Amino acid sequence: MRRAFLILVILMCMAPVAHAVRVPGLYEAEVAVPDQSNGARVQGVLNALRAVIIKLTGDRSAPTRAEVAPVLRAAERYLLQYRYQEVESGNGQPGTPAPAELRLWAQFSQSALDRDLRGAGLSIWGAERPSTLAWLALGDDRGWRWAGAGENDHSLHALTEARARARGLGFIFPLHDLDDDARLGAVAVAATDLPAIGQASERYRPDSVLAVAIDSPAPGSWRANWTLLLGSETEKWSSEGPQLDVLMHDGIDILADHLVRRFAAAGAGGEQSGVTLNVVAVSSATGYARALQYLQSLNSVTAVQITEVDGDSVTFEISAYGGADSVRQAITLGRVLEPTTGPGHSYRLVP
Repeated sequence: MRRAFLILVILMCMAPVAHAVRVPGLYEAEVAVPDQSNGARVQGVLNALRAVIIKLTGDRSAPTRAEVAPVLRAAERYLLQYRYQEVESGNGQPGTPAPAELRLWAQFSQSALDRDLRGAGLSIWGAERPSTLAWLALGDDRGWRWAGAGENDHSLHALTEARARARGLGFIFPLHDLDDDARLGAVAVAATDLPAIGQASERYRPDSVLAVAIDSPAPGSWRANWTLLLGSETEKWSSEGPQLDVLMHDGIDILADHLVRRFAAAGAGGEQSGVTLNVVAVSSATGYARALQYLQSLNSVTAVQITEVDGDSVTFEISAYGGADSVRQAITLGRVLEPTTGPGHSYRLVP
């Protein structure tokens, strides 16, 4: 097969590629500011950049590292755009309007930040991230129900989503339709019925499953029991405190730390290196396009070339930050390629 003709066909037949979860907004953040003065804006941009660095690296301590200090000092250099908006703070008393809070939204340059953070030796967690299905059960003296089922429950979803966005997580919530109801009830989540939770979650094909049981053991106190299903592994933790927003904030942070340790490519910073990757079951021009576009879309990958075609087998030469480890880790998050038992870095194109 003539290589030049094949590549031309591939480029003409490019098709969309399905990803696990491509998380948007990684290079933007919104923070509270006291006013629109220049000093407040400078501090707000700095705080927003800190938040973005946490999302990009998955590391809560990243902004405090000495090698990141030059990046933070040059925060204005990375700024693309910003704007102010007033939002309800959520701190109003029952029956009274919530006071307005001034917030600054800032967006930063992806190329410049990636370059300088990697230059500082930090790993960048790609935009394609594990999907987490969240079952939230809420209990009171009337029993257990799904969060959001009651008139005053909607803020719990909002709290969870807000902190998940701040940590750059790919969250999805169950439909709670008849199929879900037939498989799982809120009582089963409260009882940590792992087989039932796992079976009910299969239809969503998530990379991880989070089950949270939240109740109020005493007036003015909240308690949450967290269970994370991650493949064959199970992680559990508990938290208790007077403020539900703080409880959810801290619990999602622990979840994010678990996911980063499992999925983020530890070597996705520093120098670029070459990786030779063999993909089989590539039997059409559309298949070539899917494989090529998918590899090009991976965050750590900077260049992809086809070096050999033999029947339904294609060899790619890839340049990537972090080398083979970062490419392998990124591929595990998608459903386009799956590993095979072949030599070296061998994968099969999923139909």
